[in-house]
Amino acid sequence: MIWYLASPYTKCPLGQEAAFSEAAEAAAALMAAGLVVYSPIAHSHPVATYGNLDALDGAFWLRQNRPMMEKMDGLIVLKLPGWEESEGVQIEIDFFRRNEKPVVFAEVPPNAEARRRDSRRSSVLGR
Repeated sequence: MIWYLASPYTKCPLGQEAAFSEAAEAAAALMAAGLVVYSPIAHSHPVATYGNLDALDGAFWLRQNRPMMEKMDGLIVLKLPGWEESEGVQIEIDFFRRNEKPVVFAEVPPNAEARRRDSRRSSVLGR
């Protein structure tokens, strides 16, 4: 199976850079566990950054991601803060359910919050 990893970006209260990092780390962990995973956030964030594209243009990114959604076998929703409010995540959940593909929910690894705290502390301390 090939899994599509949905996670919040625009509505993530941690910010877009943290949303990207969390998505990339989750995708890597799932890959290391033997799954085949595509993360639109891990793919699109650097493309938008280095390509001077509007990272928050939902219609643009839906056009990019819809063909990928059609090819994927199932959806993993990463339950980062903001996932329930994210319009993009809700569109992805609806798409996979309408197409009768499995939808599973993944908790954020417990060490992620500690990493975020350490990162915030480092940036505050100027490290």
